[in-house]
Amino acid sequence: MSQEIDFSYWPFTQDLCVKKLKFTQMDNPALSYNLEWIELSIETFAVEYSKRPSLPDNVRLLESIAASFDRMSNRGLANGIEDNPQCQKAIADVIKTALCLTLSPDNLKRINRLYSLMPRVPSFALLDAYIMYQVTFGYTNLLDDWDQNFERDSKTYGWNTLSRSQLDYGIALVKESAPVDENLKQQLAEQIKRSSENSAMPITAQSRLNWLQFLD
Repeated sequence: MSQEIDFSYWPFTQDLCVKKLKFTQMDNPALSYNLEWIELSIETFAVEYSKRPSLPDNVRLLESIAASFDRMSNRGLANGIEDNPQCQKAIADVIKTALCLTLSPDNLKRINRLYSLMPRVPSFALLDAYIMYQVTFGYTNLLDDWDQNFERDSKTYGWNTLSRSQLDYGIALVKESAPVDENLKQQLAEQIKRSSENSAMPITAQSRLNWLQFLD
């Protein structure tokens, strides 16, 4: 079972990450640099958010993360996705970050460009980014398809009980026919906790974040 980690001594700060992420806006940025500082910045955001659970308090960092792939070409990102498994996760994290910001025309263009580069059906690790996207824009076709074919897709893409809770919560959010059942939110939180406890991977600050609940 994974052990709890004390994040009070996290060595990175919001200001440092914003400064480092400025270099992702240079011509021909190195993908390896982007991936490293996106991951560190997402983790820093998670630590900062645990101290001050407010998106406006962390908006400078969120905006810097969201813009981190702007100077990367589609071809460069597509090659990265093919060659480096970390690239898909980083793109998903950038999409999630951008979806937490005001949906300006530039931000919408950024989100749609990155989403178009990703696989049509997500693996377990990417599912919350896809659901956030569908919920934000009020789409139901893929959510309904994943709901109806959950058992089939679970075998193919590694979905599990946490994925089921994510999907149920996302469907409740996007349909908006009634206030979201608090039980669904609680079930999602419990599944996230169980998934972290049962994972062989170390618990990180980022793994505690419930990105879907930012949209509620």
